[in-house]
Amino acid sequence: MLAAAVLCLGLAGCEQILSRQRENEFRQAKQLDAASDYPGAIASYEAVLDNSPRGAEAHFRLALIYMDKINDPVSAVHHLRRYLAMAPKGQYAKDARANLERSEVLLATAAGGGALISRSEAIKLKNENEELRRQLAGRLTPPASASPSPPAPGSAAAKEAERRAKAGAGATRTYQVVPGDTLAGIAKKVYRNKARYKDIQDANLNTLGNPPKLRPGMTLVIP
Repeated sequence: MLAAAVLCLGLAGCEQILSRQRENEFRQAKQLDAASDYPGAIASYEAVLDNSPRGAEAHFRLALIYMDKINDPVSAVHHLRRYLAMAPKGQYAKDARANLERSEVLLATAAGGGALISRSEAIKLKNENEELRRQLAGRLTPPASASPSPPAPGSAAAKEAERRAKAGAGATRTYQVVPGDTLAGIAKKVYRNKARYKDIQDANLNTLGNPPKLRPGMTLVIP
């Protein structure tokens, strides 16, 4: 009984620490958002995505960034739907429904040249556009001699560069499936949060099929 009590106290303490860390990350995300550092804000908001009310609010705030600041309606629709699924009567539910309707109409008409398209087609189009942007960025990369000196390891500048790199990679990352992989396991590897397997599934509807099926060697887009 004593060991069980100690274990419960330990688990409760760990949960409190994680909760404080998520709150600190959430506050930082709001500060970066207000400072127009959208890649940094996205990275911080993604770090607190879970099934809690704070995680639901992070989905809503991510949707606003994607919709109003980055012009990525596919990601905006995804996060708005996740927010409404988690908090159908939440504080931002009314705004989320209004923004979802607006985003879906804009997405369907703009991406289809005036003709309505399905969500899976829209995601495929988005992934193709991101691949083109990545290829173009590679061609425009300046030679190594023109690059500035990297910041010192462990410095504030180095940490910020790492944060920006992670945020920038979030839209175009890929993952190659290995034997034994599951969507939840992949989500834990790339997000440190296995509950985010649905994000990977939504971004790879055409590749995974319905029901989703993983095969070794398959390349997945990591949103």
